Amino acid sequence: LGPTIDKPAQTPGSRSLKQTAVRASLWTVGGFAAGNALRLISNVILAYLLRNNMEALGLMALVTTFLQGLRMFSDMGLNLGVVQHKDGANPDFVRTAWTLQAIRGVVLYGACWVLAGPFASYYDPALNELILVTGVVVLINGFGSSGLILAKRNLDVKKLTLIELGSQIAGLVVMMVWLFQSPTVWALVAGNVRGRPFRRSVPNIAFFARTAGSGGAPPRRRGPLVLAAGFLSRP
Repeated sequence: LGPTIDKPAQTPGSRSLKQTAVRASLWTVGGFAAGNALRLISNVILAYLLRNNMEALGLMALVTTFLQGLRMFSDMGLNLGVVQHKDGANPDFVRTAWTLQAIRGVVLYGACWVLAGPFASYYDPALNELILVTGVVVLINGFGSSGLILAKRNLDVKKLTLIELGSQIAGLVVMMVWLFQSPTVWALVAGNVRGRPFRRSVPNIAFFARTAGSGGAPPRRRGPLVLAAGFLSRP
């Protein structure tokens, strides 16, 4: 018989991390499936209610494309920086990330005012007003709770998934009620805008007790420019 090789015993910390990762994976898959199911159901209902005004779906698709383009061109990797950086749990680091996120939201909404006119003149004049109203979403997202960022770092996917699904359901309810009353493109705008306050306010309650660096030694103070530069590096 050959020599036996003892397997290293798992420490409580490694088991806990593994269990957390498994739970996070299950919640991620479940949330993804539930979100897609909600989108499928809402799309079927939208197609039925807007059967006499299909132009509304096209206009909303252009608005979504415009806003998504702004987000992609201005992506600073703030969430990824907090998740991966060694100082990601530092309260000053998180506050810096939140400040940069808020500034980005204001800049993006300003870009909506500047670029909506030229974009609308190329496609449809109605897009100008639609973009300015729907663009409030990027402003709201910019002032989102820092608890969301810390939850991603701590793999608290359960709360993140429930908040995202709740936001989606809230917007869907508003959209459907509006569509039954007035089947226009503004019902789609209302659904997009009204779901965001839910996503903005609920994290403040869900993560109220969680503070970065709690329970340990006071974090070392660092200048905001140094912390901001940390998002461009990796540990």
